[in-house]
Amino acid sequence: MSMTPEDAAADVFFEEMYENFREGVLEDWEVYDRIVDDFKEVRLRDYYLEHSGVIEQPQGMLDEAKNLLSSYPRASLVFAVAAGEAGLNFGILAPILHGCFHTESAANFLVETIMKQKNEKLTKALLQVLNHFTAINLSTFTRSGTTVKFWKEITDARIIRNRILHHGGRATREEATHAIAISETILNNILPAVLEKLGLHLHEGTQVCGSPACPSSRPAS
Repeated sequence: MSMTPEDAAADVFFEEMYENFREGVLEDWEVYDRIVDDFKEVRLRDYYLEHSGVIEQPQGMLDEAKNLLSSYPRASLVFAVAAGEAGLNFGILAPILHGCFHTESAANFLVETIMKQKNEKLTKALLQVLNHFTAINLSTFTRSGTTVKFWKEITDARIIRNRILHHGGRATREEATHAIAISETILNNILPAVLEKLGLHLHEGTQVCGSPACPSSRPAS
């Protein structure tokens, strides 16, 4: 499908928007200090309450990955990696950026652009904010039962996923099971830890709740 003039103009606009952000945050400022300084926990909490189903779609993909595992490990792995990416990018990183910016559209756009352009410096800065806020350091974190760094596990699973999508590669059941375990850690351990710091929790594993009347509610840490 050919690109329309409107599509081309939109691409130029978004690229300029990203460049302005990159120059302002990555070049003129110490990125980690700037983001931490601008970070507002109240906006992060409001984001989750306004998007209470933020984890619903990633959990749905993870459920599909599990259903596909026995018969279609290749498809299972693709769904599992997608679930983990969606959970990390839009369940954690986008809300963190929302805590630094006043508009949701800017936060979501920047997450998409950061992931697409693989801007490791900014991604690491966001992970440092996560570490500062939850004491979960994804750069050094390892899952129980393994000595491999979790971030490397994520990267390796993405490589297999990309090989499947772009080169028709195969995946073993063990590789798909591993990808599922990675996504379960993001959705069932890391994200709930972020919510707990805000005095929030999940119902049925998918719906964010912060009602003071809820028996599961607790003060923000």
